[in-house]
Amino acid sequence: MARPEKVAQVESLSGLLASSEAAILVDYRSLNVAQMAALRKAVRETNAQLRVVKNTLFRRALAGTEAEPLSECVTGPVGVAFCREDVGATAKALLEFQKTNEALQIKAAFADGRVYDAAQLVVRSTMPGRKELLGQLAYVLNAPVASLAHRLNEIITKLPRALSEVAKAREGQAA
Repeated sequence: MARPEKVAQVESLSGLLASSEAAILVDYRSLNVAQMAALRKAVRETNAQLRVVKNTLFRRALAGTEAEPLSECVTGPVGVAFCREDVGATAKALLEFQKTNEALQIKAAFADGRVYDAAQLVVRSTMPGRKELLGQLAYVLNAPVASLAHRLNEIITKLPRALSEVAKAREGQAA
């Protein structure tokens, strides 16, 4: 019979999985307390949450979900970064942290209905994030309107000059 604490932990992990866009597995062995605190802070800044999980409980939480293939990668000490928004931003934060702390190893990730290994996650992290893509889209959509406004402004500013030139030319013909 399952203990209530373990059932609550599995339900908590299932809730985090359901509300997350992605889950990134990391091996945190050899990180000290200060480094773990820095890692959690870096992940939290990307609107994600890093939790150290027990493997059996996490596998139970994965069971019956679309992220179930990720359970094959749950071996050894596992920390899970639950990404609520931008997977790329969280992956970038983990990779930046990994540059200064070689003890952190990225194992795998689940996003967009598939499992990514560490190399594929590196590629994913180099892609622009959601905010950058939305900014680029806004720029592209705004470009024709901005160009039209610029052209209309040119007409308005050149019209008085042209009229004054015509008036000068007529004065020159009259004289």
